[in-house]
Amino acid sequence: MSNPAIWRWRKAPCIQNGIVKKMLNKPILYNYMKQFVLFLFSLLFIVVIQCMPVDAQDSSTLKPREYRVKKALLPMVIDGKAGEKDWKDADWTEPFTDIAGSATPQYKTMVKMLRDDTAFYLIAWMEEPQVSASLKNHDDLLFNENDFEVFLDADGDGSNYAEIEINALGTVMDLKMDKPYLKGGKPDMGWSVPGLKSAVHIEGSLNNPADTDKGWFVEMSIPFAALIEPGHHALEHNWRINFLRVEKMKSADSNSPDLREYDWTWSPQGVVNMHIPEKWGFLRFAD
Repeated sequence: MSNPAIWRWRKAPCIQNGIVKKMLNKPILYNYMKQFVLFLFSLLFIVVIQCMPVDAQDSSTLKPREYRVKKALLPMVIDGKAGEKDWKDADWTEPFTDIAGSATPQYKTMVKMLRDDTAFYLIAWMEEPQVSASLKNHDDLLFNENDFEVFLDADGDGSNYAEIEINALGTVMDLKMDKPYLKGGKPDMGWSVPGLKSAVHIEGSLNNPADTDKGWFVEMSIPFAALIEPGHHALEHNWRINFLRVEKMKSADSNSPDLREYDWTWSPQGVVNMHIPEKWGFLRFAD
């Protein structure tokens, strides 16, 4: 659930054909100033609402989760099927919870993680009776439909972290954040994860409302070199990571035909905002 800032600039009313009109009329200047102040207050209100807990626990009591990452002993095949013995021996995470930490999701989501000497691996299982996806182009805004998202900060400093999103078609959106949005961060949508491998496997059918599916898998291989600065060892830092599942479906307690967005995470954020890295879970690497 990321919202990269995409602005459409319009030519200001006081600029026409490159000539700046003089605005010496005080009532007109006052109205412009008033509109600008109202715009700032509206923007502040939106930011505050986005970061308020929604039916949440006290976020100060939410302890980040931890996961012990085992080392894969055999080569990994990225096919979304988790057939390797190393995957069978790896542990599932706890089932995802609501992003704010209070509600139990309708469908189960869990993740396994592994590593070898060169890469970090993950596989996610998402229970889903109607697997669907429509966006097909790289860096399409996948959070506008059902997707799975990874937020990864390999040195744990809360800056220069990666965000990777994928839908059931296997379409990928990836970006890098220099710092969180609330600290003035800007998404680098031109960045792509070097060497990323990903695959999706569906237990059922895609975009077929006539049947009932079991769900879908996402598997990824992320090279350490894509995440760690030269001269640093991949396992010398305390990695921070979190996962988000965006699920859009009709609300059970509403007669509205509109779809409601549900956001489910591994480590609860306490607020509806994934871009608070200090809330993410910890990875501990086994030998």
